[in-house]
Amino acid sequence: PEINCKVKLMNVHIGDHTTKLSLMAAGGEKVDIVTTGRTYALPNMVVDGLLLPLDGLLAERGQDILGKAGNLLEGSRVGDSVYAIPGSLYVFSSNGIIYNKEFAEQYQITIPEKPTIEDVERIAVQVKEADPNMYLMSKGTATEDLWFMLFYPEISVQGTSGMYGALKKDDDTGTLYNLFKSDEYREYLHRNRKWYENGWIPTDSMVSGVNVRDVFLTQQSFLEFGGVSPLQLGVLQPSYDFELGMTYVTDPEVSTGGIQENGWGISINCDRPDKAMDFLNLLYSNADLSNLLSNGVEGVHYEKVSDRIIQYPDGVDAGNVGYSCPFSLFGDMMQNYQWVPVTEEAFEECMERAEEAEISPTFGYSFDTTKVSTQISNVTNVLSEYLPGLLIGIYPDEEIDMQLDKMIEALDAAGIEEIIAENQRQLDEWKATAGE
Repeated sequence: PEINCKVKLMNVHIGDHTTKLSLMAAGGEKVDIVTTGRTYALPNMVVDGLLLPLDGLLAERGQDILGKAGNLLEGSRVGDSVYAIPGSLYVFSSNGIIYNKEFAEQYQITIPEKPTIEDVERIAVQVKEADPNMYLMSKGTATEDLWFMLFYPEISVQGTSGMYGALKKDDDTGTLYNLFKSDEYREYLHRNRKWYENGWIPTDSMVSGVNVRDVFLTQQSFLEFGGVSPLQLGVLQPSYDFELGMTYVTDPEVSTGGIQENGWGISINCDRPDKAMDFLNLLYSNADLSNLLSNGVEGVHYEKVSDRIIQYPDGVDAGNVGYSCPFSLFGDMMQNYQWVPVTEEAFEECMERAEEAEISPTFGYSFDTTKVSTQISNVTNVLSEYLPGLLIGIYPDEEIDMQLDKMIEALDAAGIEEIIAENQRQLDEWKATAGE
């Protein structure tokens, strides 16, 4: 009623999300608002023509968003325009681990406060000893789970799997390089082989089509990597029948990728962009609306434990609640109810972590891939051919280097150095402009 608009929701499984968005755009389907960044990189969505620029709409009808998001909107800028609204207005997320706390307690597996790769491998051994049928984790189609444990604090990966290059965070010159030709990447692949041989990951997890979250949800794996925050357990716990635990691996950072990951954009096929922006603006200003979409209906899907903490009503659990959305962030999280086991103190912890977050030196930069779209298509095909086997670890150690060398040769022929050079050119231009 506030914006004289009727809203319909469309539920899309995360495993189908990228394909579904592409098909809807290509087919002219009249979808209005879409999630951006989580499964489909925002710059790619822009280049593929899926999204409308939002600058004019924000100026005319997004005053509440502008007031709350401020400079964070620069993280959603591709070229000259903003194409998405940040899903989170508070940058307090880090990379970390979500794990099966009940399993850990049952088998006395200790999870350190900030685990190293050696800690995780020790945990993997304990998990296998406790239950030979339990995996440490599943990889799905993800490529950076193990990577960020090894090298994330030092190296920033650009684009899917690093096809746009890599950047060492202590390099003040901002020089991109070919990740696949680095010693670190060879070490990474050999480490994947170790995990494969030890049975810590499903041997078919990158080609089976089974989503990582589904493997964890059904207690076939002990943990999963991803973004974590003081509120994350409250987001995830309602979807699980076992108690979750959480720990940080990296410190919070304000980065372009982090801002873009859970955004909201307006589809190119939207008939009423004005109403779509009205809805988004209301979503970030109206706690009743954001709580409805985040948590459902009070008394049906949840009940209050305290002013801002909720739990399932009697007789309701993850299996019969009928509504949950662990992959979407709606509105201002500081005005949304959070689920047990989150406590009231978590809100203050969020703000503290947000204040402590370091700002990435490339925050606000997005690579416009238009000029190298053909090369990106060719490189994507090469990576699709070689990476699944290398990342899952199917090759013996003596064959890994040979397969990697073949992939590097194929990537060079496909134009990866041209992609990195164009990314470097745009990054240098951006840095020169940002410094003015």
